[in-house]
Amino acid sequence: MIVSLRLSGVKVLVIGSSQEALDRAYSLIHEGAKVVLYSANLRPNPEGGIRLVKKERPSIRELFTARVVIATDRNPRVNSWLFRWRSVCGFFLNTLDEKETCDFYHMSTRTPQPGITLAVSTSGASPSFAKSLANRLAATITTTDFEVLQGLAEMRSTLIADGHSTFGYNWHDAEQALRCRITGLNTSQKAS
Repeated sequence: MIVSLRLSGVKVLVIGSSQEALDRAYSLIHEGAKVVLYSANLRPNPEGGIRLVKKERPSIRELFTARVVIATDRNPRVNSWLFRWRSVCGFFLNTLDEKETCDFYHMSTRTPQPGITLAVSTSGASPSFAKSLANRLAATITTTDFEVLQGLAEMRSTLIADGHSTFGYNWHDAEQALRCRITGLNTSQKAS
């Protein structure tokens, strides 16, 4: 199952001294997370709202305050320590290239149109392939797809406002009807 987490305001700990640690931290800041970066050796200091703590790893007390922890240095000693504490402290853990100590994997995501986000995962097998495939899939999304999405969102809002359940609604047929109407309009607009 693929899920998308709302990270706005969520405390995330990133552990590592590599460029990958910085990239993850900046990506999380972009999502609105409150990022604390633990790094004994990072140079230069990060900017843009990332709090830097010059230590190899966080304290157990700090782990209790985090919802997500990402370890980027591929350090088996730190990763196994984090893995032992994750269920006690209640955070989700991601350790790069160590499937056995991961609660989740990063996905390659693309947002080709507002409201449409594609996510591709290889369950950690090949991040570069996931990125390549996500790029190819994103290139196939059209403005018609975006217009269909807007129409479906309006239909769903109307159903909910009228007190109807959207579960079991024939969304496939609704999408096809909208797509035909929109592409018909686009074709007739081009002919004018």
